[in-house]
Amino acid sequence: MKEMNQLLRDAHAGDAQACFLVACAYERTKKLEDASEQAFYWMRQAARKKHLQAQTNLGCYYERGYGVAKDIKKAFVWWKKAAALGSAPAKFNMGLHLFYGDGIRKNQKGALQLLTQAAEAGIGPAFFLVGQCYEFGLGIQRNVAEAMNWYVEGGRLGDANAIWRLGVFCYRGMVVEKNIEHALYLFGSAARLGNPKAQVCLAVGLLNESPSSQDKTMALMWIRKAVRQGNPEAQKILGYLYAIGYGVPRSTRLAKKWYLRAIAKGDTEAPKLLNALKEMGTNMEVSPTLQFPTFK
Repeated sequence: MKEMNQLLRDAHAGDAQACFLVACAYERTKKLEDASEQAFYWMRQAARKKHLQAQTNLGCYYERGYGVAKDIKKAFVWWKKAAALGSAPAKFNMGLHLFYGDGIRKNQKGALQLLTQAAEAGIGPAFFLVGQCYEFGLGIQRNVAEAMNWYVEGGRLGDANAIWRLGVFCYRGMVVEKNIEHALYLFGSAARLGNPKAQVCLAVGLLNESPSSQDKTMALMWIRKAVRQGNPEAQKILGYLYAIGYGVPRSTRLAKKWYLRAIAKGDTEAPKLLNALKEMGTNMEVSPTLQFPTFK
């Protein structure tokens, strides 16, 4: 308490670091009703005094709508200030939004420049996005071999997306020789980190490559984990498994339920499967070979 009182005195006196630390203290506080507003106030005070991390964090406050109305454009204003002072996290945040066009006009060429700088500063998730740019020719000429180099570096830093994508390369024999066993190992590593796409790929790989009863049980576990994260590919696959009674009791009701959820998430194949379910009823194949997911 004494330490907080001293920080408040220093903050009121205009010390930027004190303002930043007071903001962080309020951010950690759950009991005060106005904690988020207080955190925003002091983070803005620190940011205005050119505190680098405060400028980056203030952008994140605007991004999340924490203590202030959500405003991506204002977030960019503060991230640009921080990026100009060398903040790699600010560059990554800007690149991420430009890459996906989240709240701002998509600009993948501009995103690539910022994400490359963030990756060179050691920010793991940036390696995956730079790899995506090279793999699919987003903002730069397509170069799959170069994409893999970025995924490898991201994987070394423990980025789940990069590890998952390396698994896809191994599974399909892209750039490297096809190696199903190593692909499943990589999918498993990313799946355990909570990556839903890796969870789906691992499940499909297990069902297609080694459909023993143990692997079938393991595959269903991973499918359900991805379903709980709202992944539409997993929802569609679970619906299909219920439709044919593969590893689970056959249930038209549950198949329809999961198809409809996948459709609501924009899956384009689920409507066809739903129509097939209505037309064929119980006369569907029992031992499927599942199509390997094509998502990026």
